[in-house]
Amino acid sequence: MSNIIIKSIDSFDYDPISYIPSGIEDLAINLTVTIGVKDSSGGDNFDLFVCSLEWLLKNIWDPEIVRHTLIIRKYDIEEIKKLSLLAWKNAKAIHG
Repeated sequence: MSNIIIKSIDSFDYDPISYIPSGIEDLAINLTVTIGVKDSSGGDNFDLFVCSLEWLLKNIWDPEIVRHTLIIRKYDIEEIKKLSLLAWKNAKAIHG
């Protein structure tokens, strides 16, 4: 699986590359990460909600099952890319 790459990373709300939250309590962004084989034209889309713990504490009051969520301390797109690729590879290993 070494030829698996992130082909794109997008958001409807912000440019994920230049996104800078106004504060840690406002760090929340929905991303769509496209992952696929390096030499192919297509890929699988992976939806991911990225937020800080402070954002969760400020905005979520009721118990909630949280799927496809990455909780981070600072917004670092390169770290998000690495973790997204790792999560995708783990899911493929489990589900095929």
